[in-house]
Amino acid sequence: MLAPTRDERVSAVALGGGPKHKRSGFEYWNEPGPFKEYLLKGSLGRFLGVWACLCQACFAFTGTEVVGMTFGETPNPKKNIPRAVKQTFWRIAVFYVLGVIVLGMAVPSDNEMLIGATKKSTSADASPFVVAVRLAGIAVFPDFVNASLLVFTLSAACTDIYCASRSLYGLARDSQAPKIFAKTRSNGNPVWAVGLSCLCVGLGFLNASKSAGAVFQYLVSLVTIFAVLNWMAILPWGSYYALFMSCIVILFSGYGGFIPHFKVDQFILKDLGVAIFAANTIIWKLWKRTKRVTAGDMDLVMGRREYQETEAAVEQQWEESFWTKMIRKMKK
Repeated sequence: MLAPTRDERVSAVALGGGPKHKRSGFEYWNEPGPFKEYLLKGSLGRFLGVWACLCQACFAFTGTEVVGMTFGETPNPKKNIPRAVKQTFWRIAVFYVLGVIVLGMAVPSDNEMLIGATKKSTSADASPFVVAVRLAGIAVFPDFVNASLLVFTLSAACTDIYCASRSLYGLARDSQAPKIFAKTRSNGNPVWAVGLSCLCVGLGFLNASKSAGAVFQYLVSLVTIFAVLNWMAILPWGSYYALFMSCIVILFSGYGGFIPHFKVDQFILKDLGVAIFAANTIIWKLWKRTKRVTAGDMDLVMGRREYQETEAAVEQQWEESFWTKMIRKMKK
């Protein structure tokens, strides 16, 4: 509910809805323009700026696959999962793509509030949504936007804890992680996996200071590389195209370690994700002597009967009329 109102506020600001009544429209797309120089001057610097934004955008877009991770815990997944996937597409189109467009209308790319806020110890003021309402001269809305961002952060944290704990639980079930993380409570909640995932949330406080914030950005880059590597195998459509684009993104994610001069720390941290991913895969293959499972060898039968029986019972309940459900509950 907050995300649509956020985009509506920024759109209203761009169309002159603020106290200053300045209607910018697409003015900022011409002057100062959408493409800014990064690290180098000229067209090459603008090219590097585009790829720097692309690498950051990958971090924002990763996590949309969480819909598939909820399959095992979703009632009537045959109906609910496809519906959720369709909603995910429209949420990305509206909240992500439309949000970027309206921000480009409301905030110039060379605004001092954006540049100065990134140099502070914290980055809350660097949010372009906050800058947009401040440029419009609205005194109260920046605090409301910051409060909205806190709600978004809490929602994202809950989602990430869920994904991390279920992934760790799945690895433990497959003997690829310590068995303690496969233990669950009576309701099926993997409490040890959730606990470890919650501890990782504390790393977010690294962003509280400028020096520690650099370490946090390194961790973000590392997570982004892991996510892109995973999506190389997830994407079902245009897999060769996805493989090519993923490789390009990974390649350009580490160019900051070479420009304008070679920096050892950035080079290691930017490329560390690829090394860890490759090492884990190779070591596991050599240690366990596992083989690649082809589409023809996949087991699509085990557990299917139990799932179909459960699904049939759930569908029967969904198809019952309201009064039938009430009578059945009263009999219990």
